[in-house]
Amino acid sequence: MKKISLIVIAVVLMSACCTGCKKENAINTEKFDYGSIKDSTIYVNKFFDFSIEIPKGWDIQTADETAVLMESGKEIVSGENKKLKESIEKSEINTANLLTAFEYDPATNTQTYNPSIMILAENVQNFNHIKSGSDYLNDAKKILSQSNISLKISPTYRHETIAGFDFDIMDAHNNYKGINISQQYYATVKNGFAFCMVLSCNNQKQKQKLMNAISTIGSYKDLKKRR
Repeated sequence: MKKISLIVIAVVLMSACCTGCKKENAINTEKFDYGSIKDSTIYVNKFFDFSIEIPKGWDIQTADETAVLMESGKEIVSGENKKLKESIEKSEINTANLLTAFEYDPATNTQTYNPSIMILAENVQNFNHIKSGSDYLNDAKKILSQSNISLKISPTYRHETIAGFDFDIMDAHNNYKGINISQQYYATVKNGFAFCMVLSCNNQKQKQKLMNAISTIGSYKDLKKRR
């Protein structure tokens, strides 16, 4: 049985952040791109014109493996809270889990903490109040506060433009079962979707690996031209 990472729980909650605001807005899979892995380490997505290189040796989860993790995380998060569980289930219509990668295979990991990066997109075309990453993060804060996870969230957001993506970034910290965890939530709005990355680590060395990955973010079109 795979251990459920705190990042999975956080992403489950984030994916429900817009549900209940307005009617569901199902993803049009004919036009949408869930992305793919090139050369074992590079995630590319045509719809968002996005690419990122995952550190060599990291475990990139399959769609089925991610689905199992998210389902387990949903049960842990919602518990006896039927309203929250309903919101999470509705969010599955609007939300696409694009990439899940851990430094170690979650099925066999024996390390104290397993750093990770997850990328998701949520259809926000019917949510008129969401125009930027910060708008999306504001809703995410509200949902995160409903869970039993005690997150210390920075009151202000950072802003960073990476390869043309205007990300708003929310920093959060948590002590989970005696382990200090640092998380960064990157969010922007593109093509009618909130495009989000959630990074999770335990120490500076792990964080540097994640920052190195962030530094490789680029345009899918430019990557294609170079290859």
